[in-house]
Amino acid sequence: GHGRRSTREFLKHLSYSAGSLCEMETQIILAFLLGYFSQGVQDQLLGRAAEIGRMLNGLTAALERKLASEGNPA
Repeated sequence: GHGRRSTREFLKHLSYSAGSLCEMETQIILAFLLGYFSQGVQDQLLGRAAEIGRMLNGLTAALERKLASEGNPA
């Protein structure tokens, strides 16, 4: 998404990334429930996913503010 030509297009790809992150969280939970790793590993992976989610949300919010300040609401 970073190579996109416009902020709006980049925001669209950040949205795709957020969706993919949610899918990954589901896969982590399923893998734990199926016994592929321990509760501790699940907690660690979901913690990292939450951190990435916060970064995505922060970047998205900053870019939306940028668009709004330019008179182009997201």
